[in-house]
Amino acid sequence: MRKIETARKMFSSEITGEVEISYYITADETEETGPVGLMEMYGVGISMGSEYSEVRSITSKADRIEDLAALLANNLVTPISLADVIADQLAVS
Repeated sequence: MRKIETARKMFSSEITGEVEISYYITADETEETGPVGLMEMYGVGISMGSEYSEVRSITSKADRIEDLAALLANNLVTPISLADVIADQLAVS
């Protein structure tokens, strides 16, 4: 698995103070081949302090996962809510 950082944001609250959140795209090679060779399945990950969460194998489309990663970063999604946000996004699309 490869993990590519796509964004870093600062999050501040009265409870946590200021914390850095990092957003990632994950890429896993699959056993399946496409028209140009091995396919990759993409997912997303988020780290905030010592917390990390990821959802792998969401799509094989790079542009779709880039849009999703940007949506997560723009809305300051945290590791604890990542799975719920992904489930909601997949239900809508």
